[in-house]
Amino acid sequence: MTEQETNKEFDDYISKKCKEIDADNSINNKNYNKGLLYFSFSNYKTSLHYLQLAFDEIKPSKEAFIHQRLYLDICLALANNYDLLNQYDKSEETFLHILSLKLGEKSYALGDYAYFLHRRKKEYDSAEKYYKLDLEYFPNHSSIHLKYAGFLRMVRKDLKGSEKHYKLSIETNPKNSDALGSYASFLHGVVKDFEAAMKYYELAVEADQFHVNNLCNFGLFLSEEKKEYSRAEEFYKYEFKYLIYIIIFFSLFVINIFFIINRKALMVSNAHANSLYNYAVMLDTHCDRKLEAEGLYRRALEIEPNHPYALYNLAVLLEDKYKNNKETQNDDSLNEIYRYFKKAFEADPSDPIASADFGRYKIYITIYLFLLSWLFDYILIY
Repeated sequence: MTEQETNKEFDDYISKKCKEIDADNSINNKNYNKGLLYFSFSNYKTSLHYLQLAFDEIKPSKEAFIHQRLYLDICLALANNYDLLNQYDKSEETFLHILSLKLGEKSYALGDYAYFLHRRKKEYDSAEKYYKLDLEYFPNHSSIHLKYAGFLRMVRKDLKGSEKHYKLSIETNPKNSDALGSYASFLHGVVKDFEAAMKYYELAVEADQFHVNNLCNFGLFLSEEKKEYSRAEEFYKYEFKYLIYIIIFFSLFVINIFFIINRKALMVSNAHANSLYNYAVMLDTHCDRKLEAEGLYRRALEIEPNHPYALYNLAVLLEDKYKNNKETQNDDSLNEIYRYFKKAFEADPSDPIASADFGRYKIYITIYLFLLSWLFDYILIY
């Protein structure tokens, strides 16, 4: 199927779903549902258009008890949409508007606002306050325990507290594939308990066989820790095959559950680059399939141009290729290697290895250009 045919298929699918929404008289706010539909396909601008129409439609009657929850849902959808469009001021303004409302159910927005403060504003004390407050209201809320576990792990470096909330997230919802996969990753990368990690990766995949991030991490685990390269490759390929079906699946069956669609859409867009990167690393370092690895690194960078590890690994791969293949030994190849080392350093200046290699190559390029200039002048003179 060509790219044009694929685009037409998606346009036809979305058009069909919009018509179904228009024809369903049980839906109170059709613009809101259309906004969620486009959001599930990461079309945030069109989603924002419909959500703003939905907001204008319900605003005059927001005080009516029957409309309170829908009004909150629309506001929260707008806040998250502004966030993904990098309109952070509008996002925070909308979150604060929700918290200022005298509506009983607004407390369920606290977790999303805490996540915003944590990930976007880096206001960690305020974020923790709202995480804890949300858990007071909803002590059995699996996804809030999971977000707070990530906060404790990455920000507070509180590994015991982090593990406690990973476990609570799973206890409150044993089929939560996000929680199972995140705890497996924690056991794998932090605790180094590979047997337990294997168990939870398998439970995560069993809970949701289409979960891109879990498939990606499980593939990495199998290749790096278990050395099961063939099985790992199966997971990577399976993951790419079903990437688009994940979005369709969630838009078809849980279109009215905004939070799930929101998290899944975020996960798909980011995890795809990581999946390609992890697959490339396995082919590059364990299977000696350098050409395929190079293509996967480049594809990962098309999706996430500032992926520091993909930039660095591609630079190293190209440098080895330059050294070992006379056909690639030209100025363009040398400049490309330098460019990727430079981008890797700029993407993560704190990485000492990327910094050292960029410095080394910067000196190398400077000497090379000086000698080239000297040789050119010598030829002209003589």
